[in-house]
Amino acid sequence: MTDGKDRRTEDQSFEIYRQRSETFRHFSNLRWQMLQVTAAVCTAAVLLLGIVPEDSRWLWVFGLLSVYFFTARAVLSKINHGIRENGKALSIVGGEIGDCWIPDVSIKKKSTSHWIEWIFLGLCIISMISFILAAVHHANLSAITECPMPICRGWEGK
Repeated sequence: MTDGKDRRTEDQSFEIYRQRSETFRHFSNLRWQMLQVTAAVCTAAVLLLGIVPEDSRWLWVFGLLSVYFFTARAVLSKINHGIRENGKALSIVGGEIGDCWIPDVSIKKKSTSHWIEWIFLGLCIISMISFILAAVHHANLSAITECPMPICRGWEGK
């Protein structure tokens, strides 16, 4: 027969296990929702192409995409860290109650979302470089089309 202390510890272990399992599922759902948000943001960027004036179109799109991919990578990194830490605690508590089938999520390179983080970083770098190139191109076009000489007045835009 068990005394009250052992019973309470077992009950607490089940409660901790239940809460950790819910947290694990929540983080896992968030991780994959980031891909859905990415699809929505990229679609919005394409739609933005039709709204923004043509001369600064790419400047806006690449600027917003670089900020988005930087933020998305940071958020996904935090989510993945939470999943790894929660997975460690879940396997400890699961071992106490007899569940030894908890997947090992401690190795980053085995996780698909780890590689998605790297893809986001690459897209962020590509977007930033494209933003800089678009800004330089936009500045050069403005310098070319605006003639500083008084003799050019009347010829601008033709």
